[in-house]
Amino acid sequence: MRKTIFIIFVFIINCFIQTNVIADIHEDINDLKPGAWYEIAGSDLESIEYDWSPEPVPTKNSIGLPAIMSTWSGGAYDTNSKRLLVWGGGHRGYGGNEIYGFNMDTGSKAFTWSIVQNPSKYEVINASDGYSNYYSDGTPGSIHTYNHIAYYPLWNAMVKIGGIAVYPQAQGFAEFDSYDFDTSSWAASGTFPNSPVGAKHQSIVVNPNNNHIFVLGEGSNRQVYEYDPDSNAWTTRTPENIGGAWIYYIDLEIDPVNNYLVCVGRGVYRRWDISQYDENGYIKTIASTSSGPQDIVNSTYATIEYDPVSGKMVAWQGGKDVYALDASTDAWSFVQGGPESATPPEFTPAGVYGRWAYVPSLNVFMLVTSTSENVWIYKHFPDVADDIAPEIREFTVPETIDSKTVPICITATDNVGVSGYLVTETSGVPSLGDSQWAIEAPISYTFSSNGSHALYAWAKDISGNISEARSKIVSVTTDFEPPIITLFELPDKMTELMINVTNLNAYDNNTVTGYLINERNVPPEANSADWLDIPPKAYQASGSGVV
Repeated sequence: MRKTIFIIFVFIINCFIQTNVIADIHEDINDLKPGAWYEIAGSDLESIEYDWSPEPVPTKNSIGLPAIMSTWSGGAYDTNSKRLLVWGGGHRGYGGNEIYGFNMDTGSKAFTWSIVQNPSKYEVINASDGYSNYYSDGTPGSIHTYNHIAYYPLWNAMVKIGGIAVYPQAQGFAEFDSYDFDTSSWAASGTFPNSPVGAKHQSIVVNPNNNHIFVLGEGSNRQVYEYDPDSNAWTTRTPENIGGAWIYYIDLEIDPVNNYLVCVGRGVYRRWDISQYDENGYIKTIASTSSGPQDIVNSTYATIEYDPVSGKMVAWQGGKDVYALDASTDAWSFVQGGPESATPPEFTPAGVYGRWAYVPSLNVFMLVTSTSENVWIYKHFPDVADDIAPEIREFTVPETIDSKTVPICITATDNVGVSGYLVTETSGVPSLGDSQWAIEAPISYTFSSNGSHALYAWAKDISGNISEARSKIVSVTTDFEPPIITLFELPDKMTELMINVTNLNAYDNNTVTGYLINERNVPPEANSADWLDIPPKAYQASGSGVV
């Protein structure tokens, strides 16, 4: 009896401690400021790795479980159960086809990993030759999932379309598979039509407005296709071979407010209008280039995720900083991480794909880089809309300087945080997508010429608010070479003291600003009142004789 009471008591204490830990994590996440990162301690996936004993881990090259992320595999965020789904592996790295989930809900299992679906039996996996999309038990084999998987809310399912390298080979497949969370089972082979892309790499995205799925092919099948669940059929939505030699790793995302489909990566950028079709049934291409920093466009493993609060698509490429795309203007902006924020792991060699995901219930992004790293949380945008612009508190510039590079000092404040600084020579409000925005206040500005110049200091915040300008005037003089008199002619003789000047020409590397004639072999003062703006036509001599 005492033993039973003790066990119950320990269980209650452990539950109490766990509840407090969950509450603390929630509080920490809720307190995050825009630009801040947070590491959930003890949240690495390896802590709940599937136990294969007494059999060995199914792998041909000793990678094992880490391959579900490290070998070009992705994830998808399940908005119904509020969890990140991770499924991958394949080729020679890992044969387990189990599905993992990281819970972002508020219950007792919050902020922990679980095995959502157990793998096929070891003997089934070990018997696979890799030349079929399915193991002998009818379940899809372990595969490089790239960005082939997505959560499909209409069916409460995880869908996988196509795929490369079913364990233990490198074959490609076109099958459309679906794991139903209500029945905890995979749909039978052939339930859904194969991807029209074929046995090649493809990127998929779900349109939340109508539950249609868009897929983009690579290689010789560079087209966009749309899946309609009502007709259970695919429709071609772009001409053939658009956009050049698209290959692996390109990502797709949808702006559901404006009905834009965006493709980015490997030097390619496209934006389509998916709200209407032309006479061929094709979606309209709106843009094929973007402005601002092109780091994500040129990246090998691009991953973008729509943020409904800011209305931007947000991409992470390593470190504390992110990139935000305003799809309506095709403009990228660089968003600096909080200076006092923790720093997440570096970008992984094989990408993160859907493991960079937006969590609607918490208005944060979550990131999982590997099975051995903790889960990270990123706060991008305030929970409440911010319409308060930053304020330039100080803008210091010297009034005069003998250098075209001028030292400046700018300080600015904002109710949430300043995300960028800009100095211009014009009073017009700059664009948010201007490539000259700097994440840190500049300490100098370089002019292209001498003279009197106006400078305008600006600041912006993460919400896109731009401050009013503070302006200063600075006079720049960098000319230390005196003008050269190239021609000076007077009459040989004059009978009057007023002497006509036949010719007076001068050259300067910048501009001649004044002319003066006197009878002394000493340079006049620069501020003398005798200087004239134009060459004089005559000179009044002081007396007779040789002048």
